[in-house]
Amino acid sequence: MSSRTTIAPGRRLLLAMAAGAAVCGACAAGDGRDTGFFDVRLPPPTVLVSLESELIGTPNDIDVDATGRVWVADARSRRLLVVDPAGGEPRFIGREGDGPGEFRTPVRIRVADTLVHVIDGDNSRVQQYRLDGTQRRRPPDRRRDDRGRRGVA
Repeated sequence: MSSRTTIAPGRRLLLAMAAGAAVCGACAAGDGRDTGFFDVRLPPPTVLVSLESELIGTPNDIDVDATGRVWVADARSRRLLVVDPAGGEPRFIGREGDGPGEFRTPVRIRVADTLVHVIDGDNSRVQQYRLDGTQRRRPPDRRRDDRGRRGVA
């Protein structure tokens, strides 16, 4: 029979926090002076785009591609906004409408490898774009019904 002591989950968290505080306290007192507080320096926050900038209306969804560019589905402006954190001008993709490259309400966006998939809720469709912003056209529907008509499911 084992004489192992079990610790309740709440106490484990408290012990982990106490251990972390002790380690941080030892690090902070590195020069032997006891100042009674920690000196923590964080980098300044970076704002890529704000609602006040008028570049964006209502961001519904955001994703980031492999190069670090931020892709935003903007429902109010009915377009996509692409922002490069390394600098450069923000890029807009699409406009209001029902045709190819046009949106009614872009609600979701996902970057997958070399394609950006955008769900346009009010147009009930998914549009795809390459990372350079060009739209990927879908191949024509080759399905035929029992009478030989094309594009009929």
